[in-house]
Amino acid sequence: MIIVVIVVLVVIGGVAVVNLGSKSTETIFSNTAQSSSSAPATDSHQLSINVTQTALDPPEASTGHVVYIYSIVIVDTDATNHHINPINFELLSSSKTIYQSSTVMAMRQALQSVTLSTNQRASGQIAFQIVNGDTPSQLEYNYSLESVNVIVTNLPVPSSQVSLINFGFATVVGNQCIQPNEPRCMSHVNAQIYVENSSSPASAGYFYTGDVIYLKLTVTNLNSAPINITSITDSDSGFQIVGITPRLPVTLDSSEFDITVYITAPSVSFSGTPHIVLNQSP
Repeated sequence: MIIVVIVVLVVIGGVAVVNLGSKSTETIFSNTAQSSSSAPATDSHQLSINVTQTALDPPEASTGHVVYIYSIVIVDTDATNHHINPINFELLSSSKTIYQSSTVMAMRQALQSVTLSTNQRASGQIAFQIVNGDTPSQLEYNYSLESVNVIVTNLPVPSSQVSLINFGFATVVGNQCIQPNEPRCMSHVNAQIYVENSSSPASAGYFYTGDVIYLKLTVTNLNSAPINITSITDSDSGFQIVGITPRLPVTLDSSEFDITVYITAPSVSFSGTPHIVLNQSP
């Protein structure tokens, strides 16, 4: 019996203190993430900046580094218009190193440059790549042309991690496939990922902890005799199957048949191919 499985992945799936004037700096290290929010700081002459979430993005970090992604909300709290530009953000670490913001693919909504008037707000994400072992201590927004210097402390700890999934892998086991690694029982197929999560869509294969990923499996039975798919499992640690459509068991004849498996992205970053196991009987 020969079974071909084509897998297509579809995903639907701190306190700020305002200072005016100059700031001290240490070594500048040029170079994203989600969690619980910090307390916002508000000054009648400046801006209110609130860090709402933090996430770790290991897949996009270079060797010896880690990427932090911060989700922030900025509100103009005075009678003056303020120009917001993400390049004016810096991250100060426990080692007194200052890191510059960077752009990463896993950001769902990058903070954009915008001019805010009184009570207007802007939101988005900014990312920083820092050295492993270093710890973020405060986020600073500094724009000297407008004499704005806002420091955000008590940054929220990471509440999620980013996984990178670009391919799918499937194994069919059963009475005709006693050894799961038999070539005729497996199919390795590139997986194209579409993000359809309306609240915060992932992009280019990057998924946050808890994102629901739709795995669309197109199964082709190349034998004349029908087979039954009785159960489906995910052999990878951290993933959880939360739904299967249609409901099992299903009988496959010699034609193609689509099965959609819904899994959640793990709490610990994963880079690679989810391994789905289809259990079948003659």
